[in-house]
Amino acid sequence: MTVTFDEGANGGTDLAFRMDFDSSSDRKTLEEFDGVEAANQTLNRLVGFLNDEAGGAK
Repeated sequence: MTVTFDEGANGGTDLAFRMDFDSSSDRKTLEEFDGVEAANQTLNRLVGFLNDEAGGAK
């Protein structure tokens, strides 16, 4: 997995992540277990945590 942070709009930060798989069947397994949705939920929790730590700033 590769995670990158870049300067975003209005002084914010953009986060992007990329997952590379050894095979298409490995990716399919992730999709079958809703791994993409789980990753999105984890990132959303991270955003909430960071907003709380920053005093509610978005």
